[in-house]
Amino acid sequence: MQSKISCFNKAIFKKNLTRFWPFAVLYAVYLFMIHPMSMYLEFTNWYTNPGDRQAWELVGNHFSNLTEPFSVCAAAIVIAIAVFSYLYQSRSANMIHAFPVTRTELFVTNYLSGLVLMVLPQLLTALATNLVILGKANRMIWMVWAWFGITLGETLFFFSFACFIVMFTGQILAAGLFYVIWNCLYGAAVVLINVVGDMIIYGISGSLINNPVCPLFPVAYMVREIGFYRYGELNNYQLDGISVVLLYAAAGLVFAVLGWFIYQKRRIECAGDFLSMKWTAPVFRWGTAMIVGVAGALCWTYLTGEYTSTNRMVTRFVIFLVICSFVLFFVAEMFVEKSFRVLKKRIALENICCVAVLLAGVALLWFDAFGVETYVPETDQIKVVSLGGNGSVCFEDTSDIEEVRALHKLIIGQRFEQKAQDQSYRMDTISLSDVAQPKAADGRYEDYINITYELKNGRMVRRSYWIITEDPSFRDMLWAQSESLFNDTEALKRSCLGMNYEELNWQLVTGYVSYSVPDDTGEYLYNSYPLYGSKEQLQKIYDAIVADFDAGAFGQYGRPDTGKLSASVNLTLFTERKGIEIYYASDGGHMSYFDGEDRADGTNMYVDLNINENCTNLIDALIDLGIITSADDLCVPEGDTGADYEKYIQ
Repeated sequence: MQSKISCFNKAIFKKNLTRFWPFAVLYAVYLFMIHPMSMYLEFTNWYTNPGDRQAWELVGNHFSNLTEPFSVCAAAIVIAIAVFSYLYQSRSANMIHAFPVTRTELFVTNYLSGLVLMVLPQLLTALATNLVILGKANRMIWMVWAWFGITLGETLFFFSFACFIVMFTGQILAAGLFYVIWNCLYGAAVVLINVVGDMIIYGISGSLINNPVCPLFPVAYMVREIGFYRYGELNNYQLDGISVVLLYAAAGLVFAVLGWFIYQKRRIECAGDFLSMKWTAPVFRWGTAMIVGVAGALCWTYLTGEYTSTNRMVTRFVIFLVICSFVLFFVAEMFVEKSFRVLKKRIALENICCVAVLLAGVALLWFDAFGVETYVPETDQIKVVSLGGNGSVCFEDTSDIEEVRALHKLIIGQRFEQKAQDQSYRMDTISLSDVAQPKAADGRYEDYINITYELKNGRMVRRSYWIITEDPSFRDMLWAQSESLFNDTEALKRSCLGMNYEELNWQLVTGYVSYSVPDDTGEYLYNSYPLYGSKEQLQKIYDAIVADFDAGAFGQYGRPDTGKLSASVNLTLFTERKGIEIYYASDGGHMSYFDGEDRADGTNMYVDLNINENCTNLIDALIDLGIITSADDLCVPEGDTGADYEKYIQ
């Protein structure tokens, strides 16, 4: 009689369902609480208090916020460990593999039974949610099944990846640990690289790798790329990220095949071992020493003092890095061998090589082997450049860009001196804006400058410099170039009113002026008062602000702050242009994409400005409008010069 080869075993499939159904029930309870039950309660409240909302909006808003893959990711590893749990005990592993079933049959059957345990609760949830919505928002039923499709694709990826990870270990806790590590490894590595780069490379400020979310960080990437979105004022929703779901589903199939292949090579006697495949031991040792070692070294470095020179910080980091990585390498080997006897010559030599690689990486960053620290984009590559710090300005003219590049080169030319400069006192030193009236006996001055280049290819280059100097020549050159740029009247105006403000024809719709006034008890409170008046009168306020910009009243860099005034204005400006026609400053401007409000006839924007004693035109306009009687109304309460104004806020 001819034997029959099968890839599926009904008995094992049924046994898995009868043994592990509680996991499916728990998962189903969670999904039912999140979706059909939640939708039912939302509709119940809607019947009581409908307001301006429509039934279809309830459904749309619900699914817009609940396409997250976290629950799928968590359920996948739990069920994968459950269906392959026999691999973690020698007795059960030997017994199962003694049966007349092939490893292919075992893997496929367990894989499919695990998928069923995950997909069945999702399907029942979709059916229940469909029934809740039926008759109330029929046009939105497609979102229920689109959600089911998204979840199905995510399930295929995460469960396949979980099965793939399960094959590498003979311990339950290790399987869960490896699953979490590999799902978050890219994000953790980016964070560590950015922190190390921030400490070693002058000016990076945590932006060595600008995009921590990529397909290698699946949970975060799915949250960002997959979901339902309502665009503008459209009365329907659209699904984004279908291609991402399909790509992850395809990757899931690849992981399933790889998991099957590894299962064929897996040793039965490895049950209980930390690692089931011996060739993965070096990866585990090196990965633990590098990732956990760097994290531990960073923690100890910052715990032992943050405000000191960069040279001292890096020295401490290197010392802690050698200690942590060296020790953790042997600790990882203890887990692999399940023994404390790991002080072997081969392992010690491998450990030394690992530490040497880490030190070589630190040396490459320190000596700027990749040219990151000294990189200044070429003028013809730059679309817009912004300066932030003691002010906020944005430039796009070639001559202005050249000035910013010159300032940038001046700063990085002092990078070695800045790295050696002690920063432990920086919170108490005199700002560079007081250079005209130096008060520090030791001649120390500090400043903070942020430079952001928006390149023509769409890439952003960001640098942030905390500058502390005792060199008079460098201080004077730095102050002269910074003062010229930060006090550029046109740049300040464009940063506040939009880069293309001349085309927008702003109209002042309404606004508030805020300043401190005494109450009946003599306590000062920081209150806001609306700007009343005709359209023409309000426009005079706007014209006065423009005149003060032209007069340089808002350019305060390098000028001593007398602290006489404690006042601000909040303006609502209107233009007949659409929001997409407003050209914003790329970094640190007074307006941003989030400040706008689209209207049928144009766009409203909101701008906040601090009033200083040089804003004579604005102060006169406020007096003419009757908002204040004199500039004295805006003064800081006597004796409170330089005080914290938060205490005046109601």
